Amino acid sequence: MRLFFYQTYQNMHFLPILEALALKHEVIWCVDRQIDAERACMGFVFHTTERVKLQSALSQEEIEKNVLDGHCDDVHFANFTRHNRSAAIIRRLRRRVSFKLGIVSEAIPFGKKSWLSWPWFFYTKGQVRLYRQKIDFVLAMGELGRQQFCKLGFPLQKVFPFCYTVQPAPASAYPSPRISDVHEVVFCGSLRTWKNIDILLMALSKVRNPHWQLRVLGDGPERVRLEALAHNLKIEQKIRWQGFVSNEVARSLIGNADLLVLPSQIEGWGAVVSEALMAGTPVVASDRCGSSVLLDGDSRGMTFRSGDANDLASILEKRFNNKPPTVCERATIQAWSRRIQGPAIGQYLEQVIKCVYHGKPRPAPPWQ
Repeated sequence: MRLFFYQTYQNMHFLPILEALALKHEVIWCVDRQIDAERACMGFVFHTTERVKLQSALSQEEIEKNVLDGHCDDVHFANFTRHNRSAAIIRRLRRRVSFKLGIVSEAIPFGKKSWLSWPWFFYTKGQVRLYRQKIDFVLAMGELGRQQFCKLGFPLQKVFPFCYTVQPAPASAYPSPRISDVHEVVFCGSLRTWKNIDILLMALSKVRNPHWQLRVLGDGPERVRLEALAHNLKIEQKIRWQGFVSNEVARSLIGNADLLVLPSQIEGWGAVVSEALMAGTPVVASDRCGSSVLLDGDSRGMTFRSGDANDLASILEKRFNNKPPTVCERATIQAWSRRIQGPAIGQYLEQVIKCVYHGKPRPAPPWQ
């Protein structure tokens, strides 16, 4: 079986899945460009792999050739991203040629703080109306993604929960566990409005337990305002602003932290949550983050109502009133994280294909 994946750029959070699939199948990764500038600044680098065949900046004729010269058991995966040229070509081709087509998509980020994304919402809604009958299934990121595609008219049986993943870091990448009663909290990501870092700062200012410190990994247009907010909240002495660091350094610092917080107003997935769990670090994330489905409300972490600083403060207070996670507790989280690594997600995707095209039972996501 040949599997074609059409993406805007080479997404490192998809590569482990493709490499796992390539052990059994021929996997062709078709990207418009290699990697976007922001992710390059965040420490991501361009990776090549021997098992996955990479095709970059294909012409329309080359993309159509992938389909027209293909086999009946080939499966193509596209998305509804406005800027993904190759995926748009594949969708248009499906209107006049019959072939197996699935969609991989995050939730559409629209809301009070992201009015500029409303055009994306209406674009996607229009695309769904055009191609809904031509699409065999949807791999939707997180619970919000699943809900959105069902509301957009896809039958429930065609929508499958899905997730991004990352390569597990070697054990040597993580320093020895700290021995301290001070909770090391980390945020990792770009400093933009929709990341809701101001909610995290306000929540921390409300926590009565003083035994915490925050490390901020990332940079962006909100940094000056956020530093001023921290000063006004009188918590600036407890925060370290480190700017962008390499992915290797970020994962080491996440593995050394006691808690990762992802307070985004909306987050299609949030691969940093996967990175934290693979390091054995628990997470608190907003309920608008796709990766919040990985949290169990206990050892792996908890969710809070997006935009609600009081709710987040209450959860942080409870965390800080307990001791930081032990070595044993971290090991338990790491063992569970095998469920969200490339081999497990690749096997799940194979089961989805068998369900859609061969009438096999609907598979449960491995993280549930």
